Amino acid sequence: MNEPAPGFARLLTAVGIAFTAILFRPSVTLAETSGMQLAQSGSAQVQPGQPAAQQAPDDTTPLEAVTLAADDDFVVINVEVARTPEQREKGLMNRDDLPEARGMLFVWDQPLPVTMWMRNTKISLDMIFIRSDGVIHRIAANTVPFSEDLISSHGDVLAVLEVRGGLSRKIGLRPGHRVHHAIFGNGR
Repeated sequence: MNEPAPGFARLLTAVGIAFTAILFRPSVTLAETSGMQLAQSGSAQVQPGQPAAQQAPDDTTPLEAVTLAADDDFVVINVEVARTPEQREKGLMNRDDLPEARGMLFVWDQPLPVTMWMRNTKISLDMIFIRSDGVIHRIAANTVPFSEDLISSHGDVLAVLEVRGGLSRKIGLRPGHRVHHAIFGNGR
């Protein structure tokens, strides 16, 4: 049997790599419809870390995209980013609802042990504690509304992502998975 010419073999390798890149590109988003739906390839989505066209529900803070990389899926959600102590203190308090495709990303200037609570928070949340490299360190799932119990990161983290309670389990997110956003140096 004849071996393919070296140039032809390189061409086949390049085509295979390009096909793989197209096939496995992050193209999954959460739709804010009844229930969670995964969008088809080619649907409009915001690039990680870039302001979305939408605004936060209670003020003029722009939303930014965060990509959650679970086993075989990438899920994009739009978040408010709490960078100041005042924003972090207010968090998602007194909100009546949080759509599945929304959340809040709490960011600190440097990695440190963090504690959170649910004071004046009406809805159950998943708190996703994220290291400075974007790797999920811990998830506190389905937190109890209005609880003043402290919820610890159990280690140094740069950020905490709060999403609707149960979302982490629904999409298969767990410690060791990655979160993509500009603050972790792995998003735009």
